[in-house]
Formats: sequence, structure tokens, C-alpha cells
Amino acid sequence: MTPEQFVYGIVQDCHAKALFCGENFTFGAKAAGTPELLKELCAPLGVEVVVVPMAQFEEKPVSSTRIRTALEGGDVPAANAMLGMPYAIRFAVQHGAGLGHTLGVPTINQIYPAGFQMPRYGIYITRTRIGDTWYPSATGLGTRPTVNSDESKVTCETFIPDFSGDLYGTDPVVEFYAYLSPSKKFDTLDELKACIDHAARRAKAYFAKSIVKFFLAFCTEFCYTSHVTAARGWEYARLGVPFSPHSVPTANKIL
Repeated sequence: MTPEQFVYGIVQDCHAKALFCGENFTFGAKAAGTPELLKELCAPLGVEVVVVPMAQFEEKPVSSTRIRTALEGGDVPAANAMLGMPYAIRFAVQHGAGLGHTLGVPTINQIYPAGFQMPRYGIYITRTRIGDTWYPSATGLGTRPTVNSDESKVTCETFIPDFSGDLYGTDPVVEFYAYLSPSKKFDTLDELKACIDHAARRAKAYFAKSIVKFFLAFCTEFCYTSHVTAARGWEYARLGVPFSPHSVPTANKIL
């Protein structure tokens, strides 16, 4: 359809009063429509057009291509910065071979559905939400070369050191924060277990450090300028409540 047909269709079918688009938005046959043309076509119809500036990261526009490239390269901080939130998965926990339980490092097994973007194969610092609680965790994504010779079988296994319980059939959220190392084939299962334990310790240390930074920032911004106490601030940090130094109403509402 022509750009004119596109606009008239939206206005007529959706009874639009305002349209929002990005700076690089195109529409109509052969992408002939631009934000400038959209404004021209909407003005006589009394429809406001708001052109939203492109989000920037490292002085370049954010795009799905850049986010996919960051994930494929294991650059989780960059991917998270462009997403505006941690890259996360939420898939049902499935039964595996039970090797992790045998080794003393039980994992939850989640399978990526076809078509979903995967990060680079390897070991990651993650955190996992179970109910209303977030737990530091270590996640291995890949073909499990130590115990599996079929490279077509890709699994995502997460060890949650501070949790014990049955999660089969649930769909916990797993957020990715940092890439630790690529997948590798170990000579023994003891070496595999040691690697998992080391990743779990790294994850716990990572989030413990994050909580301390959060608490110090919280105290600086609130504890000496409002009625928020240090004890309440520490609990606020421990629970992982989203926080912005300039969002006093949000903080007061939660507290």
C-alpha cells in the first residue's frame, strides 16, 4: 500500500489521536514513507506525530543487530545496557540426567525453544528468581562436552547454591550478568564439579559486591536526607528492589 493508504488506514481503523515513531521509521510500499511525510499526512487529520530519538549506546544507535552481536560475543554488560534491563530467559524446568545432583551441584535444566537468540556458549554469572526471591547462580550454556558427544543437544543448566527444592515444571527467570569462560571438556567429573563450584562462588561474590555498592549509594542519597534508616536501606538493597538515586517517590512507596 502507499504511505497515504497506510496512514489513513491506521487513523480510520484505530481512531488514532497521536502516532509515535522512531527517527528511522519507514512505512508504505518500498519504505517510501518517512517521519517527515508522516507528519505531513497526519497534520490535516488533526493527528499528532511524535518522533522519538534513537536510543544510543557508546555514541551509536541501539539496534537489534547490535544486541544480538553482543550476546553472540558474550558481551553481556553491553547487551544489558542496550536492552535497558538484564538479558533473561524464562523457560520451564525439565528433567535431565541427574548428573548435577549426583555431583552435589544440582542444576535446573532449561531448553531454548527454536528461534530464540542464545548468548555465546559458556559459563555465566546469573541470578535466578524463585517466587519473590532472587538467588545468585551460575549458568552453563552449551553442549556439555564433558558428558555429551552430541553437539546438536544444547542445554542451559543453572546451579543455585543457596536454594534447595523441586523446581520441575516451574519457569523461573534467569538473568545474565557476566560471561566467565567458554565451554570446555574436562578430563574428570571432579574437574567439572570444581568448575561449577568456582562459578557459583564468583556469582555470590559478584552480587555481594553489588549489594554493598547499592547500599552505599542508597545511604548517600537517602539516609542523611530523609527518614530512611540504614537498616531499612540494607533490606531494600538485599531484596534487589530496582533503585534510582533520583526516584525518591518510588523508594518512599516501597518503604
